[in-house]
Amino acid sequence: MIKKITVVETSPCMADKTKLKGITEADCDLADLLPYINAEVKRADYKPGSISFKRGIIGFTIMNKNINITKFDNLTHLYELLDWVKEFLNDIEARKNSITPCYDLLKYPAPTEIYKLLPKTNCGQCGERSCMAFAGKLSRMNAEPEQCVPMYNEENSEKLKLLKEILP
Repeated sequence: MIKKITVVETSPCMADKTKLKGITEADCDLADLLPYINAEVKRADYKPGSISFKRGIIGFTIMNKNINITKFDNLTHLYELLDWVKEFLNDIEARKNSITPCYDLLKYPAPTEIYKLLPKTNCGQCGERSCMAFAGKLSRMNAEPEQCVPMYNEENSEKLKLLKEILP
């Protein structure tokens, strides 16, 4: 059970210079929780020794005692996120006996598979220069389908459904 999480360091986030990243340390080893987190969190990127997942745009990576958090606004926001992650991890710990651990590694679809389903307008509304660049970000979970405005036009509804099925 986690009682305390200490902030070790904060610095500008490399993925978004307007946000921050933080390195924190829990007062206990979290390694044995990783496969249980993997069973509970959709689209978690589990590897032996670490797990990464997102909650909105906020990224969490958990390794042993470290909890790294990305894309938060300020220290107040970081402490709110730490309260949430502490509660989340303690809940997983409390329910471990009722969760079947999952050791499956996340399988990423190829960017070309994703690109086939995109509207191919290269409109830039997603923030990328091309649909292929956006497909690459989608394949590695660094973007969300909702960022592609044309995908939500009625003529793309079937492709959107297929896209959501192949994404991790």
